[in-house]
Amino acid sequence: MEVVKRGAQQELTDHLNSTDPTGNIQFTYEEEEKGTLPFLDTLLVRKGDGSVKLLVYRKSTHTDQYLNFQSHHPLHQKLGVIRTLMDRCNAVVTEDQDKELETQHIKRALMRCGYPEWTFQKVEQQRRRKKTEKTKNSKQQEEKARGTQNVTNSSVCFSRSCGAAKCCKLKTHGMQIQQPSHV
Repeated sequence: MEVVKRGAQQELTDHLNSTDPTGNIQFTYEEEEKGTLPFLDTLLVRKGDGSVKLLVYRKSTHTDQYLNFQSHHPLHQKLGVIRTLMDRCNAVVTEDQDKELETQHIKRALMRCGYPEWTFQKVEQQRRRKKTEKTKNSKQQEEKARGTQNVTNSSVCFSRSCGAAKCCKLKTHGMQIQQPSHV
């Protein structure tokens, strides 16, 4: 996607189309209508202050037909439909009020396809659990990184007669012991 000044669209489009001698790739352009511009599955909406917000875009021919809950597909695939639509909502829609409207639209559409309320709750529960695990893993990685910042390398002489006992004692204090291969 490229935003260009009015009047320069055709010139840019012609230039881009001339770069492919085979003619297999054809560029087109769309102009903003009533402050909106569809792009892939997003709808760019120009607000009164000139800023842009994003919504999920559906063509006028979109039917909201999704995998029917009564079908003989595994449950994880049915829950995946909910998860995918909710992920798109969270990734595309920029304002909280619009996210709420999109979430309601998704629920209505899927309920018409037979999805019970508990499926939405289960997906939300899985999302929260995954987010908690991600936060926990991130904290563990930070702690691990902090713990290794103060590590220094030390050399310890090792002999068969007294080395093993000393190694065990040093290891309990968090030291890493490297034994020479010739011992």
